[in-house]
Amino acid sequence: MEKTERLHAVLHRCLRVAVWPLYEGFVYECTGLIKNNSDLFPNAEAFANVESLIQMTRRKEGRSHRAPADVTVEALGEKNMAYFKDRNGLPMSEWFNRNRKRIYELYEKATFYLHIASETRVYHFTVSVVKYHDNELLKLKQGVLMNRIMNDLWKQWGEYERHGRVQKKFIAYSTQDWLIMAFLHALGCGEEALGSTIPDFNALVIIELFEQSKKPMVRIHYKDNKMKMPKDITHAVRSCSFAPCHLIQLGLSVKRYRTDDPQSVCNMQIA
Repeated sequence: MEKTERLHAVLHRCLRVAVWPLYEGFVYECTGLIKNNSDLFPNAEAFANVESLIQMTRRKEGRSHRAPADVTVEALGEKNMAYFKDRNGLPMSEWFNRNRKRIYELYEKATFYLHIASETRVYHFTVSVVKYHDNELLKLKQGVLMNRIMNDLWKQWGEYERHGRVQKKFIAYSTQDWLIMAFLHALGCGEEALGSTIPDFNALVIIELFEQSKKPMVRIHYKDNKMKMPKDITHAVRSCSFAPCHLIQLGLSVKRYRTDDPQSVCNMQIA
């Protein structure tokens, strides 16, 4: 009963103040992730606090996420703050250096990635990818972006066929890590690009459209800020077993994941 009341309280706070970390804390506890991580994060509130620190760290690096005003570094504790200081190359305490291996084993799911294991699985749940893959929910979350990009690609190709050139050679979209993750998994190449992790800071998805044998062909690349060169992930796109991939094949692979009316998709989920 106590656990249920606490979950309801966290969810109520989440809905009342609309803070993303509180919702992630709720998911962390109600999905059972707490069972193997209670020594680090004993409840939803503790997990939400650590996620808030991640959000504040991102904000300092130029990201736009918000964190609750009452969350302070002191309130989060030395171990949590030390992890992020260490990832940014700052001098560490003797305690951290002595326990570095265990701290990293506990905090990381994949070596060299920023996000902790539990947060990664919470992201998978909230974005509906990997073991929680759901094409209707992915359509709801990234379907408008997918539809816009596919329309842009066909518009560019049509202009090229008519005039032998295109006036607009570069189109860019700026978005958040969860939407990049949803988009990649909707393409079918999420695990090839990300493994089981979350898009890194300044991650890029690059879609290159070009002519080959008078046909519209595409290559899709992924790059995070640790890579010197973009990685070609075209072969991992659903229905695109070869690179480059015909634009028609790309369209077929994402047909179930695009929409120009997210409200209708949302209504289907509620019905």
